[in-house]
Amino acid sequence: MTTPDPSPRFLEAYRLFLDGRPEEALAALPPDEGLEPQASSTRWRLRGMLHQHAGEYDEAEAAYARAAAAIPASSLRFGEARFASAVLFGLQGRRDEAVGAYLDARERLREHRRYAHLALVNYNLGWSLTQSMRLELAADAFERDLLSTERGEARQHAGLLHYGRAHLWILTGEYDRAIGSLSWAADVETSVDVRVRIAHLQAQLVWLRTGRSGAAGLVRTLRATGSAGAGRLARTSVDLSDDILSGDVHALDEASRRAEHSVRVRAGLHLAGIALHKGDETETARRLDSVLAARPLPGQLQFEAPFLRDLYAWARASGRPLPQEPPTPLRTVLAPLYGRPRLVVADRPVHLDLTPEAAAIACRLCEVGGESEETLCRYVLGRSGRPGRAVLARAIRRLRLAFGTQDCVKADNGTVRLNPLWEWRTDEGAGSVAFSGLDSDYARDVELRRPPRGASPV
Repeated sequence: MTTPDPSPRFLEAYRLFLDGRPEEALAALPPDEGLEPQASSTRWRLRGMLHQHAGEYDEAEAAYARAAAAIPASSLRFGEARFASAVLFGLQGRRDEAVGAYLDARERLREHRRYAHLALVNYNLGWSLTQSMRLELAADAFERDLLSTERGEARQHAGLLHYGRAHLWILTGEYDRAIGSLSWAADVETSVDVRVRIAHLQAQLVWLRTGRSGAAGLVRTLRATGSAGAGRLARTSVDLSDDILSGDVHALDEASRRAEHSVRVRAGLHLAGIALHKGDETETARRLDSVLAARPLPGQLQFEAPFLRDLYAWARASGRPLPQEPPTPLRTVLAPLYGRPRLVVADRPVHLDLTPEAAAIACRLCEVGGESEETLCRYVLGRSGRPGRAVLARAIRRLRLAFGTQDCVKADNGTVRLNPLWEWRTDEGAGSVAFSGLDSDYARDVELRRPPRGASPV
């Protein structure tokens, strides 16, 4: 015998949680006895969320495990429980376990066609992969589901995917694309928590590009007025940056003992950097060895490399395995004339394919630099009038999504141009014309000027 649907009690518990009354929220949850499996799983998942928010990670992990065990592995609730576990594993630096749990969740969400949640899972999966420096797999996770965020409920997660790409590009040294991606994320994001994360990463980019003083003002303002309403980890990360930039050793020492693995690692690294700046190599070694004993993830260490150049050089000279900064990437973009229609940016293929229309626009602009909208519609797309302009707008949108910034293509006074900061070239490639499906003079011209198969170049 099961009890009636207890969802009103779950909603009441969640309301109390949002009101900042976690103990009352726990008390409001119904007892597990007699609940049918789906409701039991929901109960345990909510309980885990409340423990996690309170920093009680062992209790949260046990509750999420009970939530997954209460229902069959084919159930959507199983995927939700595994997603909750994955987030918790990530907070503790257990990235391999997190990736496995995210993959379980993604499989269930695909089976049940929950595309909005699928975008969220892919963001978190991509984030975990960046922490392991598995950057191609991370890019795949961020980029393949970008299109789903252009429509429907999944729009709410567009900011997260752009934010994730920006973080990845900081790891690879592509700061221009990171700035553009964060600007895009800020334009579309409505969640207070994610907006705080975006603003925090923007401030860190200011630090990298112009120095500490500009970043310090931004972070101080964000801490004082902008982080209210954000989640615990987002607020803690902003506070930590403020303490780093102000050199507050006492606050950093407290942070180095926090439950969140990322906070402990970052605080410890910057404490070592402060000790080195003071000339105390014994304290530097002690702090750094403590960080390394905590088994920091490769992505954590790589992200801090440009902020702590002296410390990292000292560590490598002393035989400690800290990474080098990434080399300055090439500002090159290849657009394929033949083969798969996707961009290759800074020698990395983008995992979001172009439409034939976007590929044709990219290739034509690579050849001429700038072209009137009328000519692009008529000659390249084979369309004219209002329908042609609509197709052109969609093609430019796809091109911007693939590249990752709004300013990769500029449209001013009826002329469309590529961003001149980058070197744009067509790539011959292999296979059929990348936009052979277009009924346009440009598509036919590209096919006609293609050398016959087996012919030697003159």
